Amino acid sequence: MEPECDVAEPERRERAEPLSSVERAIVQDTWARVYESCEDVGVAVLVRFFVNFPSAKQYFSQFRDMDDPEEMERSSQLRKHACRVMNAINTVVENLHDLEKVSSVLELVGKAHAVKHKVEPMYFKILSSVILEVLSEDLGDCFTDEVQMAWTKLMALLYWHITGAYQEEEIDRLRAGDRSVSPLIGRVAMVMCELWHAGCAYVGVRRREPPRLHGETAVWALRKKKKKKKKKRRRRRRRRTREGEEKGDEEGEEEQDEEEEGEEEDEEEQEKKKMMKKKRKKKRRRRGRRREGEEKDEKVDEEEEKVGGEEEEDDEEEEEKKKMMKKKKRKK
Repeated sequence: MEPECDVAEPERRERAEPLSSVERAIVQDTWARVYESCEDVGVAVLVRFFVNFPSAKQYFSQFRDMDDPEEMERSSQLRKHACRVMNAINTVVENLHDLEKVSSVLELVGKAHAVKHKVEPMYFKILSSVILEVLSEDLGDCFTDEVQMAWTKLMALLYWHITGAYQEEEIDRLRAGDRSVSPLIGRVAMVMCELWHAGCAYVGVRRREPPRLHGETAVWALRKKKKKKKKKRRRRRRRRTREGEEKGDEEGEEEQDEEEEGEEEDEEEQEKKKMMKKKRKKKRRRRGRRREGEEKDEKVDEEEEKVGGEEEEDDEEEEEKKKMMKKKKRKK
């Protein structure tokens, strides 16, 4: 059994009326025309929103001091935010057949604006009316009564899902404890706790935990602890990055030295190869010269043999002639 809680929870809201298949088709067809120039339409929506309701600029530090509409139109940060708004609407329009996905996307948007940015929910109602005005101007004659009814239903659906996150956040805050105090008192309590710890450390008393905090004070204390942890992590990351950069510089110098040594070795190897090539060429030349000399000697020997053979033949012919002459003389 859960313990009884004296906190009165907010009343349940009436659920937004869902869109029919015809209305979904109308919204998707008209949105396709608008989304062709989504950035310009989104900028027009935000500029009109901030000009007509300047109190909404308190949640945007980037263009909080901008009053001129032309200056707002030129702002790159405003254009980025306009693109985010138009892309969120685009995801909703594309997934109108899947209500679970639509509700999950819009719940994330609502929680971000409720918890992180602390935006009042009435501004979503105002923004939806501004979007309808800009759509009617952009579509012109195509913005008929049927189109207006479909888009009004869609804006009501968006508002219902987004503000649901605000109701959940309020219930969680009320259930956290009825002893919650204002943020100013919570900060004073935290300062007193820190002074108490410092006094104990100075006197030499063993450090004890201060009394527990409740409600907004506890939330503020947790946020402060988280900030301290984030700062420590950032310092560690910076140290690691510095050490990594120093190591990287040393490694880079070592790599450069190794590359230079490798280049020197490559140059020496190339010089050795060149010397070996030169030696091989010299050997080939010597061998060629020797072969040429041997061939010349062989030719000379062949010529001498030919000449010797011819002389022997001449001698034989002369001897035969002499023999023939002797025979003739004998016959006579």
